[in-house]
Amino acid sequence: MKRLLIIEDEKELALSLESHFFNLEIETKISLNGEDGIKQYNEFKPDLVLLDINLPLKNGWEVCEYIRSKSETPIIMMTARDSELDEIHGLEIGADDYIIKPFSINVLSTKVKKILKLNSQTIYSYKNLIYTYRDEILKIDNERVSLSVREKDLLEYFIKNKNKPLSRSNIL
Repeated sequence: MKRLLIIEDEKELALSLESHFFNLEIETKISLNGEDGIKQYNEFKPDLVLLDINLPLKNGWEVCEYIRSKSETPIIMMTARDSELDEIHGLEIGADDYIIKPFSINVLSTKVKKILKLNSQTIYSYKNLIYTYRDEILKIDNERVSLSVREKDLLEYFIKNKNKPLSRSNIL
């Protein structure tokens, strides 16, 4: 199951998004401020972050820069700040996409599904290796291989970043 972290100080919006993505079988966590967002990011290890800019304690710019310094986890900034300069700044510091409030839940949902590749193939195969994302099953030469949680996370990270040079710090 894919994991989504929503860092949004408007509680009603955050709960609405959580409910919507729960129905798409995406595990979600909510943080209502930037400091908790960073803490949840480190503990929850999401596959995608929805990030507001105007947050208490640490703003979205700071949270985005922190996440980007640690990983390549996709980030969609969602904000009422609609200036072109804000959007450019968000993308320059590492956001993968930017959506302006109020937004269509269907548009956001499509962006999330695209980034998480929920509508694409759920099986990765290479030579004699087959990995099924949904069931988290690895088979080599058609024999099932038991994986720890860390091994599964690493395998998925390597598959997601195939053909990309990876630094030791990003892998760690």
